Amino acid sequence: GAWLSRAMIEARMVDAPVLRWRPPAKDFVLWSDGLRKAEVYDWLTEHVLPLLLKLDPDLRSGFGQDFGRNGDLSVIAPFQILGNLTRRYPFLIELGDCPFDQQREILFYIGDRLPRLMAGKLDARGNGQYLAEKAMQRWGSRIEMVMLSQTWYRENTAHFKAAFEDGTIELPRDADILDDLRAFQVVKGIPMIPDVRTKGAD
Repeated sequence: GAWLSRAMIEARMVDAPVLRWRPPAKDFVLWSDGLRKAEVYDWLTEHVLPLLLKLDPDLRSGFGQDFGRNGDLSVIAPFQILGNLTRRYPFLIELGDCPFDQQREILFYIGDRLPRLMAGKLDARGNGQYLAEKAMQRWGSRIEMVMLSQTWYRENTAHFKAAFEDGTIELPRDADILDDLRAFQVVKGIPMIPDVRTKGAD
């Protein structure tokens, strides 16, 4: 069975947007640097900046990022820590088939505008190591380059589940997020995401 129940996950979901971006053309990666930057900047200004401006400037912020390039999505998950220590994810970003440079630009745009940035954790496996390294160069020791392993899962999943049980996490209400969290399985006593491909609604 799934490690996190559907009821437990849905109880911690709130109305918050999931912003999805894909290149406007198949040859987008071949566009000039200036055109690619302008395209992404326009999208960020129109869709992401208004959400960033709504964040509480007095609260500490952070983000997590799971890297994907061709077959998988990249997901950027900013959060703020409320006074009662609830971690609220006011929105999520999903990037499909997004070139490396634009992933860096989008991450930097968001991270630079998060109030009181305290931490960021990035998937540092495979191609994700490039973006994780760039983030560490930009924000220093606040960044953790995460190498998923049995040890990492063992050290982190108990706290993660406790947030759902105690009501100290708020996530966007979204079917794909629900399915992703339901993918946890207990392997040799350790809750883990199995190394298999799944396909969401998009």
